[in-house]
Amino acid sequence: MPIYAFCAEYPTPKALALCGLKAATHALPTISEELKWNFLVTERPKEAFFGAVKDESFSLKLNIQNPRNSFRPYIRGWLKATPSGTRIDVLLYVNPLVTALTVLIICTLGPSLPAVLSGEFRALPPFAILVTLLGMYGFGFAVEVRRIRSKLAEIILFAGQKAS
Repeated sequence: MPIYAFCAEYPTPKALALCGLKAATHALPTISEELKWNFLVTERPKEAFFGAVKDESFSLKLNIQNPRNSFRPYIRGWLKATPSGTRIDVLLYVNPLVTALTVLIICTLGPSLPAVLSGEFRALPPFAILVTLLGMYGFGFAVEVRRIRSKLAEIILFAGQKAS
């Protein structure tokens, strides 16, 4: 399962960083809201994230306009006050259900690898599917990680600039 962790320090005081995160977070949607947003033409909330922000930590998912994105990571983070501002420790990971499905497909298509290496071109299509799937899995997660890192930095820095 792809996991990505990072730490970042911002010159924004912790209280302002918390306010910024809370303002950018919408409560987790109910199942009926999620179904409505996914299958009916309705407007999604404007906040950047869904989830919860507490005094010391946060648990979020990025609010994206295409809700069928399987690679949208779950976000867990912790805030710590530092003399120069706020430090956040963040852990991002893919939905475990998506990972389980990917492992199942790999187990199904994986036996084609020895056949391809031995020169049997009959096994090339399943092998190509396997390589494509792994590429999509890694690339999709990497794109979302980059988007989340920049969005968190933007929110926390903007909260500090707004207070100045």
